[in-house]
Amino acid sequence: MIKKPTIKTIFVSAIIILLALTFLSYFRIKNLSESASWVNHTKNVEITLEKIYINILELESSHKGYILSKDSVYLNSLEIRNAELDINLDLLQNLIKDNRGQVKRLSEIRNLIAKNRTFFRGLTKKSQSSDISPLVWIEGKKILDVLKNRILEMTLEEDKLGDKRISIFVQASFLTPFFTFILVIVSISSLIVAYVKIISDLKASEKLKIRLENKSNDIAVSSEKLALQNIEIKRRAADFLLANSELAFQNDEKEQRAAELRLANTELAFQNAEKEKRAAELSAANIELAFQNEEKEKRAEELRIANTELAFQNEEKEKRAEELTLANKELAFQNEEKENQAIELKAANKELDAFVYVSSHDLQEPLRKIQIFGGRILEKEAEVLSETGKDYFNRMLDAANRMQTLIEDLLAFSRLNTEERIFEETNVNQIIEEVRTELWETIEEKQAQIEVEGFCTLKIIPFQFRQLVANLMTNSLKFSKPKIAPIIKIKFEDGENLPIVERNKMQKKKFCHISFSDNGIGFEPEYKDKIFEVFQRLHGKEVYSGTGIGLAIVKKIVENHKGFIFAKGVLGEGSQFDIYLPA
Repeated sequence: MIKKPTIKTIFVSAIIILLALTFLSYFRIKNLSESASWVNHTKNVEITLEKIYINILELESSHKGYILSKDSVYLNSLEIRNAELDINLDLLQNLIKDNRGQVKRLSEIRNLIAKNRTFFRGLTKKSQSSDISPLVWIEGKKILDVLKNRILEMTLEEDKLGDKRISIFVQASFLTPFFTFILVIVSISSLIVAYVKIISDLKASEKLKIRLENKSNDIAVSSEKLALQNIEIKRRAADFLLANSELAFQNDEKEQRAAELRLANTELAFQNAEKEKRAAELSAANIELAFQNEEKEKRAEELRIANTELAFQNEEKEKRAEELTLANKELAFQNEEKENQAIELKAANKELDAFVYVSSHDLQEPLRKIQIFGGRILEKEAEVLSETGKDYFNRMLDAANRMQTLIEDLLAFSRLNTEERIFEETNVNQIIEEVRTELWETIEEKQAQIEVEGFCTLKIIPFQFRQLVANLMTNSLKFSKPKIAPIIKIKFEDGENLPIVERNKMQKKKFCHISFSDNGIGFEPEYKDKIFEVFQRLHGKEVYSGTGIGLAIVKKIVENHKGFIFAKGVLGEGSQFDIYLPA
């Protein structure tokens, strides 16, 4: 009777634990499926953003192609590009509808796209009646730069969300098999404990049965003894009858026989009482045996139900595993698609690089001819030309030289995006000395002083960094004050004074601060950001030569090194460029 609640407690506890682990496994598998879905959602958003950016570039190229060539083929492609762009914008709107920040950025992008379309439509209409000034293109570039920044912000936000979701997915991928393993172990342990307990109870029942059989045998022996005693009593009763006939002369014998009879009756009463006790014990043992058999049948039925439930749970687990396998295959397919798109984009960049090279070569060839033939005319036909004619030829050659310089600067700027970036640990001071040697003629001519303070070794792209130093040093020499020797100071120090916003973007604890300062003509503080834009000139070409691309190349090189550059200046006092590169 003491073992009954023990078996029951074991089964109830096992069922509760199995149910709890089953629910945990279900929620883990559900979380894993949801995590995989969110990771796929992030990849879809990033792919759609890439498509939108490509559509915008293609639209701009089609507009420029039509404006430059007046070919109607470009107008036909504009309708297709606009339709693709609208489809991708609607798709992105549906994907990010639950993210308020991204929805707000997409709204800004839509407004900028509408503004860009209006600008190019007006420009296309204007090109049919007159030529387009290069300065007009700057407005379109500003809109495109803002669009690019907004798309980049959305992409960065999705990258952050993607990292979080991948982390959650990896954690769920680890915990789900763990909980499944625990569920199986607990199930097997519960079955083993229940089996051991039932076997133990069956053995106890068998022992009790044997004891009851032994007690029954004892009762049978006692009954046989009682029968023999009854026979003896009858025999003694016969003797008593014989003794009564001899009562007169056997009084002593009679008393003896009476005493014996009283003793026999007492023994008989005692044996009858013992017999009733044995019968009562046998009845109680039979009731206990029946109860234990009933309990055994109940435990066997509960065990069958538990096995059925375990089989159902195993089947559900296999279904979830199949669903997870399908989700993994889908994720692998999407990753492969993204890699294919990256390969296509790389091929397109190579084609664009080839196009820029061919275009620059084809543009420089006529310029070289203009320079060659113009120079020959001035040399051989100078006597027959008037002063006005000579002046026109000199102006033509100056314009051709400026055009050639502009094409070379544009080609150098475009190569910064397409050339392979190989970082090497380099002594930056040595590069500064090499640039100083290259510019020694100009330095001697202007009696310039170049002061270098500090020392720095960085992991950089050597040829790009050499161009950066050359452009900044050339700028300081070019924009120096008349009749005042230029003083150029280059200083290396720890970059702890980097603005906190930019420091968070850099995500590095250490970086190097390189400052270039001079005592030149300086610039107004409101132009500190504008000077880094392509074709931005603060002075006319009659006063200072140049194409307005040098500082744009400097900024692009800094960005290629994952760094930051800031400019500050005071008109008439000088300027300073602060560069922060990861150390």
